[in-house]
Amino acid sequence: MSEQQPDSDDVINLASESVPGIQGNAKGLEDSAPVVLMFILAHLVLTGINLPYYFELLRTGVVAMTTVVLTLLGWIFLYLGGIQNARKSKSSGTLWMSATVFLALSLPGWRMIYIPGGLVLFGCLMALAGWWSVRQSKKSD
Repeated sequence: MSEQQPDSDDVINLASESVPGIQGNAKGLEDSAPVVLMFILAHLVLTGINLPYYFELLRTGVVAMTTVVLTLLGWIFLYLGGIQNARKSKSSGTLWMSATVFLALSLPGWRMIYIPGGLVLFGCLMALAGWWSVRQSKKSD
């Protein structure tokens, strides 16, 4: 009458077989690259729409030139990382991490002014997600 209890390793193996994205080596995260690219495209569109707002903040002296330069470098690395990732280049991880660093360094200079600070933070998080995606795909290879 006593039923044999499944071993904890059996439960983990069963879960990893039945639910996509829970594999032990995170192969399911490779599918996140198109999602990251979609968010980066959305970031590019939102940044383009709000570009006059950024220039006005720079012109009036609300934001320092150093902050703007760090942000522009971060965005360049973010978009180049997206292009390299779309081309399935393994070197895009360096671009993603560079974008994360530059955008994170520029974030305090924006003082979280509504839209500009939010877009810089959004870009920083997308660069970090892109780096994580490349890192996980390298682990699974």
